[in-house]
Amino acid sequence: KVDFTQNQPSKEIQKDTQNVTFTCKAEGNPRPSKLTLKKEDTVLKEYPDSDSSTDSSVIIEDYLISFSYSLPPLALENNGSFMCIGENVNGGLKTDNETIEIVVISKVKVTVSSDQNFPDIGSDFTITCTAIGGRRPHSLQLMYESTDLSTTCNDEGSFSRKCTYSATAEYSNGGSYTCVGKNKVEVLVEVQD
Repeated sequence: KVDFTQNQPSKEIQKDTQNVTFTCKAEGNPRPSKLTLKKEDTVLKEYPDSDSSTDSSVIIEDYLISFSYSLPPLALENNGSFMCIGENVNGGLKTDNETIEIVVISKVKVTVSSDQNFPDIGSDFTITCTAIGGRRPHSLQLMYESTDLSTTCNDEGSFSRKCTYSATAEYSNGGSYTCVGKNKVEVLVEVQD
């Protein structure tokens, strides 16, 4: 039987900059022969391995193997499924596993940029507004004064959205362009003059 817990903090949805410690434990008779912690297809920690004898987090008892694993301060790449897998050879290979899903919520970060900050009258220019967050921002707007220019917005990967606006430079489109990204954590605004 496998028991998989998340010690610190206890919620599955985390804020960035927090540390998370997992405890992966397998029990059986005979004692499980292998214990593995994976994130998707990547092995993070395994018993037995070359460091098992010096790892103070490994606990070995008559019918139990257990170890802890800590993630550094969370970042977007820590999103995903973490699985504890115990294996035993007792009349054939037997496995059991449990999974914990980690969703990292980071603050929204927005950028606004132009391919030309000082376009010549009659030349084409493009303004790009990008928002990145631990959850893909649910709203993104590219504004010019009080006009919403967010007609071409697309999701970009799991954590970002992007809006672009292209035009031919005229005197009337000089000024400030504002990018507003929102998710359930915060709203962030950046202005490009």
